Amino acid sequence: MSSVAADPTTPPREGIPARGRGQSRELWLLLAGVIIFVAMTVWWLTQDDRVQDWDNGLHTVDAFSIHSQLAAGHLTTWFTEFNMYPPFGHLVGALGVFVGGFSAATVILASNLVFVPLLAVSCFGVGRLVYGSDLAGLLAALFALGTPMIISEFHEFLLDPQQAAIVAASVWAILACRGFERPGVAALAGILSGLAMLTKQTSIVFLAGPLAIVVARGGWRN
Repeated sequence: MSSVAADPTTPPREGIPARGRGQSRELWLLLAGVIIFVAMTVWWLTQDDRVQDWDNGLHTVDAFSIHSQLAAGHLTTWFTEFNMYPPFGHLVGALGVFVGGFSAATVILASNLVFVPLLAVSCFGVGRLVYGSDLAGLLAALFALGTPMIISEFHEFLLDPQQAAIVAASVWAILACRGFERPGVAALAGILSGLAMLTKQTSIVFLAGPLAIVVARGGWRN
């Protein structure tokens, strides 16, 4: 029997997208969504003149305190001495103070610039990995960025949206390691999960399920 080579000029069959088709469009839309979100936070900060209070004020003060310790040369204090919450989120705000100075807007913007892209890209990655579609990834990212609680809490300096971003990144890496068959990706998943725990202790509640499923579905062999 003779085989007939496929004609490279033949368009793909209906229902099967061509390789790479639409990928750049979804990624550009993802980037636009992140920019719009951060721009909205910047606008909000120009309009909001409320005094920081409760958890928002507590976390802002912790970020300022860690900044002062770093500026004084105490480079490990952020890890060894912190309040009732883990310190990673406060560390991000503290590093932002080096650039923008002591202000509530500085730590809020630092949180936005780090964790908004991380949340969007991670949700995009999970959606694309699970459904095999860039469109699914884009919808997952836009759904996350459009959640009212995420929008409002990124207008303050709170740990919950930071936790959501790092947990999403951890889940993406956990799924992408293919049952721990990819050691490098599995190690990245471990690092991200550790950072999630260093952001808020309750991260274990969200990570335990995906980890248990990956282990049960064959990950225990690796």
